[in-house]
Amino acid sequence: MMYYYKDYVTIEEIIGNHSYRYLLTAKLKDGMKNKNALIIMKNPSKATNDISDQTINRVLEIMHNFKYSKVFITNLIPIYSTGPSAIADSISIESKIYEKNDIIIRKKVDESSKIFVGWGGSNGIDFSFYTNRIQAIKNIIGRKKVFCYRVIKSGMPIHPCRNQWKITKPENEYVEYIL
Repeated sequence: MMYYYKDYVTIEEIIGNHSYRYLLTAKLKDGMKNKNALIIMKNPSKATNDISDQTINRVLEIMHNFKYSKVFITNLIPIYSTGPSAIADSISIESKIYEKNDIIIRKKVDESSKIFVGWGGSNGIDFSFYTNRIQAIKNIIGRKKVFCYRVIKSGMPIHPCRNQWKITKPENEYVEYIL
């Protein structure tokens, strides 16, 4: 199924190429000026400048409802894949992509009013590698407050795929995620 961005979304910037996406910046109509959200998920799926995907549309709809004017979408792992198991063999061999990814996340942490995380469990990705990536993000975020939809049994913030983040949940009911 093909997904397209809603009419209230303008893609301002995508940093990456056909293999990686470090950042997707979306401007949302009718948002409060300078109210910017940083979203950190697991890895990019399909979204490009012209084509969205179900997860990105869900996240942007929620942030639009919360009156954010700009949304920065980043990931623990910047490698494009529709499923984490498809990238499991290649994620640890390209250290330069993580350096660039972390620089971009650090910059967006400073530009954001609020940080939301939703990377879910490791799902076929080497657990040690996965937890090291999470630790790197924790180090970047530092003492800033971070929020998530809810925490799953593994202690990880639930990923928004398959509509697991409901659009009816108010922003003030997102829980603080202790890094």
